[in-house]
Amino acid sequence: MADYVNKQMIELNKVNEENCKRATRSVKTETRRSEGRLRLYRLAAVCLGVLCVLQVTLNISLRLAFCKGNVTAEKDLLQTKQTCPEGWQIKLESSWYFLSNVKKPWKESREDCLKRGADLVIVNSDMEQEFLYGLNKRAWIGLTDSVTEGTWTWVDGTPLTTPRI
Repeated sequence: MADYVNKQMIELNKVNEENCKRATRSVKTETRRSEGRLRLYRLAAVCLGVLCVLQVTLNISLRLAFCKGNVTAEKDLLQTKQTCPEGWQIKLESSWYFLSNVKKPWKESREDCLKRGADLVIVNSDMEQEFLYGLNKRAWIGLTDSVTEGTWTWVDGTPLTTPRI
């Protein structure tokens, strides 16, 4: 009987060893699969990172090229506007003013302005009004009630919003 039990124990040990080998093989196979997946995930992350860096580089390059073109165009435009038109003597902010030495009625003065590619002054701010007052010259402004008597509008069609009495 001892012989039979020993045989059973030997067979059980063999079965256990066999099961351990299978389990070890299974663990090794699963580990290899996990390592393979991990490598794949790392590769995907690296590729995504490289693509992000390329995108940022492209965005910065395009922004610099686009902005440089706009800045150059704006600079050229500003330099063009900085020169005084012929016969125009005074500048306030971005507006040039022409003061004629010839006295004319309002309508003829406006026609003269229109021929010059301008119009009678439209007072848009207290600063501009003080500037014009400080010239110490009599001058026509672009305010009229010629369309409707008593209803004052500027020559560009906007109504007088703050009448001064």
